[in-house]
Amino acid sequence: FVENKNILDNKMKTLKIHRHDILTLLENGASLCVLETIFGTEYVQEAALEFVKNSNNNRRLETGCALLERSTPSTKSAINDDNFVVSLINCFEEDPDEELIDPLFCTRMKDPVVLSSGFVVDRDSAVDERGVLRMRNCPWSREPLRDEVYPLKTHKSKVISWKISRISQITSFSMQLVHFRKFEYINQLLAIAEELIYEFDSANYAHIFKNLADIESQLPISMQNPCRIILNCNYQLKGSSDDNKNAKIIDEACEILFHRAEIALNSRDLQLSEKWLSTEITKWVRNSNNKRYVESLFKWDSLNLKLAKTRKDGVSVAQWRKEILDNLHQSCSMLKLEKWLIQEQMISEGQSLHICPPRLNTSTFALEGYGKWIRKDIMCANVGSQSAIRSLQSTNPVQDSDWFCEVAFSAKSLNHDSRRNVIFSQHDNGTGWEIRVGKKKSEGIKFIWSTTDGSNNERFCALGSECINSWTHVAVIFVATRSEIQVFVNGVPTTPYKVKGKFIPEGGVALIGKCPRWRNRFIQGSVAFGNVSRELPVGDISGLRSYILRLAIDRLSTLQSGLCGEIFGEKKIKRKQLLSCIKKNRSLLRLRMKSDDSRDLMEIQRDLMSELANSLSSRMPAIATVQNTVQNRSRESTFVAMRQSGVVILSDISMAERREVLE
Repeated sequence: FVENKNILDNKMKTLKIHRHDILTLLENGASLCVLETIFGTEYVQEAALEFVKNSNNNRRLETGCALLERSTPSTKSAINDDNFVVSLINCFEEDPDEELIDPLFCTRMKDPVVLSSGFVVDRDSAVDERGVLRMRNCPWSREPLRDEVYPLKTHKSKVISWKISRISQITSFSMQLVHFRKFEYINQLLAIAEELIYEFDSANYAHIFKNLADIESQLPISMQNPCRIILNCNYQLKGSSDDNKNAKIIDEACEILFHRAEIALNSRDLQLSEKWLSTEITKWVRNSNNKRYVESLFKWDSLNLKLAKTRKDGVSVAQWRKEILDNLHQSCSMLKLEKWLIQEQMISEGQSLHICPPRLNTSTFALEGYGKWIRKDIMCANVGSQSAIRSLQSTNPVQDSDWFCEVAFSAKSLNHDSRRNVIFSQHDNGTGWEIRVGKKKSEGIKFIWSTTDGSNNERFCALGSECINSWTHVAVIFVATRSEIQVFVNGVPTTPYKVKGKFIPEGGVALIGKCPRWRNRFIQGSVAFGNVSRELPVGDISGLRSYILRLAIDRLSTLQSGLCGEIFGEKKIKRKQLLSCIKKNRSLLRLRMKSDDSRDLMEIQRDLMSELANSLSSRMPAIATVQNTVQNRSRESTFVAMRQSGVVILSDISMAERREVLE
């Protein structure tokens, strides 16, 4: 055709030009550049637009992309034609040449292989996930097949080349749409490109995904898809074993999500905010973060708290406040915790977080069954089906008087039926009171309060279900003048509710860790700080909420310091493993001890045990059964030692042995 251009040019002078002629030449593979030289730019561009919109020829994608590479006016004219844009998008969804199609299932090939009969199919069509051949005989020749299939590297390179070429065309077209602000088609194009990228069996093409992410970032935030950021991150993590690189990838993805979620919240668009702070996105952010990302987790939880306040959802506000409290407490940043509590108006400015907690009257409680005290001074013990802590006095409230109850617990497992997970109880059929916990996240702590109107006033507070191998503090108050009950979980107040009728007392005993009436209702784990009072610790209600918050912080600090209870897991480790762990993580064991040992021994023990527990928690499962043998703080021989081969204990050792352990 090119060689005979001059001859054709002379003939065209005497012929009437019809658009049909140009369309015919386009169908037969003539390039736009040659046709424009012969027929003129205007005729050819009009014919090319019509060819892309109305033709079913497999050359229309190539023609459409070539048309977009012409001058700016022609590109703008084409992109402003919605029919042209839709037709070109449909072209991107079309299959490749027949040689790249699996003849068995008529799908696009990913990894071509050849059967022993000589026919080429996709690997997924030939073998299953275990590598076993799916068929005994060839579907075409019917001859018996061998078990082996043989890869076709040349054929596979053609498949990869076609995909890269198609993605490149989509990327170029998407950038032109963004330039001319035709945003409504971008997400459809990006979805087509991502489907092709996912078919690659390695992460070597992450740069392509990044290019697509850059295109999406130029869209209005209402059109951006937060799930695409997660998919991009997961694709980059595929096959990567470099922890530092992975951490950086996750951190970058989280920062993008935080920034755009914050923009959505500031726009006061509730639907848009819920899209960027959806349950799916929140679950990914929380799963992808560990202790290194406490700061990022705090920012994300703060955004969710802000959204809950915007929706005026009291239950969600309480849940996110509890999450933030737990994270701040875990990060041991008391200054930041205090600042956040003042910001949330949970404590007043200038009020200290540290309080003098009420003293527990341990003489009114006794351990029954096979349980053992871990620390009797804080009433910490292991409880279960065969053990509980029994109150020697009645815990029922007195008529027309206030009532306060607190308990901390850590469960090894929970029953699906919340009635079986009893924490603290003096309850029978239609009488008494009880604290339970539900396994579902929507349930949490449940309080029972039997009254004369025939109801138990049962109500879940949706907080406290995350108690597996984690200490949770529960406080309950009853304000007699208001006939109102309020539950606090880890210091976070839940919505108060009124009760009708007078309380019906239960004449039996009260048990911590088990129901006195139904003995198959118990908590398997540890309990501490069980306490009941017939008066409120603080008279003012607003002051009471602040007091309970600070009380919960103090209780949890004591329990999580590592001085009592099972710390991590259930697998014991040997002394050599423990010493090896300490040597490898010597930087974690900073005790800041003075040479004259003038520091309080209890403080030294707490520091060492806390650092040791943090070291072990991230390295190996371990159990640290800690026995408090400190009766008198002046006993200088009391310190932490590795005495037995399976456990870490507090034991009496000499100063020389202490220095040996530290070395």
